[in-house]
Amino acid sequence: MAGVGAGFGVASMARTATDSANAGGKAVEDSTPIDAAPIVSIAALDKEQEKEAGDAKKAPGAAKKKPGAAPAKKPGLSKAVAALVKQLNDIRKAPPGKQNKEKESKLFDEWVELDPAGASAWAAEVFANGGDETLLRKALRGYARRDPEAAATWAASLASPLVRDSALREVFETWSARDPRGAGEMVARLPIGTAQSTAAAVVAKHYANVNFEGALGWMGSLAAPIQGAAFQTIMRAQWARTGSNNPGAALPWVLNQSAVSFREQGIRFIAGEWAKRDPLSALAYSPMISHRPDRNLFLETALRTYTQTNPREAALWLANQPPSSETERLMNQVMAAWTAFEPQETARWAGELPNPALRAKSITSVAESWAKVDPDGLVAWLGNLSDSSMRDAAVEGATRVWMRNDPATAAQWATGIVDRGRRDHNISLVVREWKNHDLAAAIAFVQTTPAIDDNLRRRLLH
Repeated sequence: MAGVGAGFGVASMARTATDSANAGGKAVEDSTPIDAAPIVSIAALDKEQEKEAGDAKKAPGAAKKKPGAAPAKKPGLSKAVAALVKQLNDIRKAPPGKQNKEKESKLFDEWVELDPAGASAWAAEVFANGGDETLLRKALRGYARRDPEAAATWAASLASPLVRDSALREVFETWSARDPRGAGEMVARLPIGTAQSTAAAVVAKHYANVNFEGALGWMGSLAAPIQGAAFQTIMRAQWARTGSNNPGAALPWVLNQSAVSFREQGIRFIAGEWAKRDPLSALAYSPMISHRPDRNLFLETALRTYTQTNPREAALWLANQPPSSETERLMNQVMAAWTAFEPQETARWAGELPNPALRAKSITSVAESWAKVDPDGLVAWLGNLSDSSMRDAAVEGATRVWMRNDPATAAQWATGIVDRGRRDHNISLVVREWKNHDLAAAIAFVQTTPAIDDNLRRRLLH
C-alpha cells in the first residue's frame, strides 16, 4: 500500500530475538504454536548467546585487547529481548501476586518498545492458552503504531478465531484512529470472511467520524456481503456524532447505488431507523421515491416499524392513503399485527372504516389472524355480529385458517355466508382442501348439503 506507514515514522526493524529463534533454534517443549506467526524460543536464544560468546573467545585478538582499541559493542537487540522474555517466563511460573503483575507489565512494555512483533506473538500464545487478553492488546497497539500494515497482515493470519478477531480489532482500532483511509485500504486486502468483516466494522466507525462521504465511498468498494454491516456502522456513527434525527439524509445516496442487494439493505435500514425516530416524516417521504420497487420496500419497512410501536396510528395513516392494491396488502399486514395484541378492538376499528372494499378486506384479515391466536374468542364475537356483510367477511377469513385443521367445521361455517358468490367461493376452497384429508367425507358433504346448488355440486364432484 503506497504511503502507508510513512506518516507514522516507521523505521526498518532490526533483527529480533524472534527472528533468531525461527532461523535455527529448537522449539520450546510443550508449546504448540497457535498459527504460523513466530513464537519466541528461549532455548534457541540461550543457544545463540552461548555460540556468540564462544565465537568471541576464539576470534583473533579477542584474548588480548590492544591499547586504544574501540570499546566492546553493546549486546544486540536479540540479547536484550532474550533477557526480557526469560524474566517474563520466570514471572509467569511464579505464584501470582501484585508485585509480579506490575513487574510483568513493566518488562512487557520494554519488549513492545524493542520488538512489537515478537511481543505480539508471545502474547497471542498466552491468550490462546487461557491467559489475559491485556498483554495482547498492549503489544498490538505498539505493533500497529510501528508498522500497521505488517500488524494487520500478521493478525489476519492467526489460526485461532478468538485470538484473530481480538488482534484485528486492536490493530484496526489503533490504525483507523490515526489514519482511517489507510486502514480502510488494508481491509479490502484481508481474507474475505470474518477477518475482513471484523476489521471493516472498526474502520467504518472511525472513518465516519472524520469523513462521512469518504466513508460511504470506501464502503462501496468492499465486497457485497460486508457492505450492509459497514453501512449501518457508518450511519450510526454519523448520527451519534451529529445528533441528527434525520436518517433520511443518506437515502438519496443509497437509492443511487447500482447493486440491488446493497440498495435493498440500505433502504430497509434507513426506513426502519427513520420510522423509529419520526414515523410520519418517514412515511410522508415514501412517495418521493421514483423507483416503484424501492418505494414499496421503503414504505413497507417504515410501516412495519411504526406498527410495532403504534399499530392503531399506523392503520389510521394507511386508511387515509389513496386506495390501491398496495395499500390493501399493507393494511392486511397492519391488521394482522394489531390483532395479535387487541383482536376485538382491531375488529371494531376495521368495521368502522368508511371505504366498503377496504372495510371488508380488513375484517377478513382481522378474522384470519384472530382465528390463529384465539378461535374461541372469534366464534363468540361472530355470534354477536349482526351486520351480515361484516360477518361474511369475517367468516371468510376464519375458514381460511380452520379448513387446514378442521375442514368439516370450516365447511359448516362457509355455508352460513349470506352473499351467494362469496359463499360458493369459500365452500369450493374448503372442499378442495378437505378432499386432500378425507375424500369420502368431503364428497358426502357436497352431496347432502342444501346450501350447495346443483351447478356448484357438479363442479365440486367433477
